[in-house]
Amino acid sequence: MPKASRGEKARRDQGGDKGKGDKVRDGRDEAKEQGAAKASVDPDKRPRMGPGARIVGMLVNPGMTLDEVISRPRALPAAALLLVINVFLTAAILDKIHQHALWLVEHHPPPQIPAEELGQFAEQASVIASSGAIVGPLITWFMVALILRILGSGRGQVVTFGLLFNVAVFAMVPHMIGLYLESVVKFFADPFRLDFLHLSMSLAYLVPGAELSRAFPLLNAINPFTIWGLVLAAMGGARVLKRNFARVAVPLLGLWFLFALLQSFSYRGPGF
Repeated sequence: MPKASRGEKARRDQGGDKGKGDKVRDGRDEAKEQGAAKASVDPDKRPRMGPGARIVGMLVNPGMTLDEVISRPRALPAAALLLVINVFLTAAILDKIHQHALWLVEHHPPPQIPAEELGQFAEQASVIASSGAIVGPLITWFMVALILRILGSGRGQVVTFGLLFNVAVFAMVPHMIGLYLESVVKFFADPFRLDFLHLSMSLAYLVPGAELSRAFPLLNAINPFTIWGLVLAAMGGARVLKRNFARVAVPLLGLWFLFALLQSFSYRGPGF
């Protein structure tokens, strides 16, 4: 059998190298396709974050947690947990609230309460505080969600109120932590002081006699925990509404302080 010429061998070698190159390229293309498929599937296969993980996530990794909240709205368990903690801490200071109410009626009667109702006011102080531990956060969540809904409707966007309420619940986690800390401060404070009910993490706590000033509602609104929560709400709102962060944060914070300013006109001093 005749030997193959050098040219034929070269052609065969080139054909073999070409086949190897095609296999390598095919392998790379297949790897890229698998990587793309994996990237598209992984977000759906991520383990769901539980209520506790979402609450902690809003403090340590708010961006990722907000994406989770928006893609899988489920705020009821977390909202219940946050409210239960608030009620528990409020219950721990109910006795001091009652003592303060009795002292307030005797030494500094609230001017907005008629004299004949002062006795009833002292007896109902604990009930008012307990209901406020639930109603207060609910109103805050509702107001934040409503403002976000109004900002979205201004551009003709249709976003469900339920989704925005989910965002508000988790975004305002720092605000809830502020409420918890206020209860702790009151637990160790003297109930026989005029500003007992107004002890808070806000600027009002640092201004002597602020509770007697009409500026108290505005000073009380300057609370780092609440502002932190509003910033997170603006982040979530910007993601849902697909808007620039500043376009959501400025009106949200502005309306919050405007509401506090309006309250200052009707504020009449210490009392519930």
